[in-house]
Amino acid sequence: MSFAGFVPVRQLVLVDLLGLVMGTKPGERAVVGIDGAATAGTSQVAAELAALAERLAGREVVRVAMDGFANAHLHRSAGAELWEAEYHGRYDYEAFRRRTLLPFRSGIEICPGIYDSRAHEAVLLDAIEPSADAVLLVDGPFLHRPELNDAWDASLFVDGPTPGPGPDDVDESAAAQRFYLEQCPSQQATWVLDNTNMTQPILMCGAEVGP
Repeated sequence: MSFAGFVPVRQLVLVDLLGLVMGTKPGERAVVGIDGAATAGTSQVAAELAALAERLAGREVVRVAMDGFANAHLHRSAGAELWEAEYHGRYDYEAFRRRTLLPFRSGIEICPGIYDSRAHEAVLLDAIEPSADAVLLVDGPFLHRPELNDAWDASLFVDGPTPGPGPDDVDESAAAQRFYLEQCPSQQATWVLDNTNMTQPILMCGAEVGP
């Protein structure tokens, strides 16, 4: 509940977080990863930051979701569990680097995605030309995996409820996320947002988070 003259705690915390994001590599392009499971509200946090930036930041923010680089068909190696295919093959990281990350670093236009997650089909989204000091927000799960260690200038881990069992397709994703969480990605992040209580999230430095 909020009252006239009072700003909700969530908005105050997100404004503080936005200030940290905007302070990443001032005067040049910066890439910030927003990592976490869907159950933690990762995409919502990214959307809220982008919306706040439009009103409060004097620096362009471009949002890209890793869902835009999902593989249309997962490849399952012989003997591999379904969750392993989910973890290792859900996203096309090479395409993300080639079409988005490297062009952004080079100061040229980027492609924000090659897959429409709603229509479940391959697409080629219209190119975007970010400004010279834009911040690229990339949100999705598994962003602190080893092959993406060099991708981020700063990163946020959104913590929330641990994914539990569900229908087969959901359960595969939950099992992959539980495997990932065992690698303690929050300790690799620049910042951690405890989003368990979404009305009163808690912002911490990654170094403050224990194993």
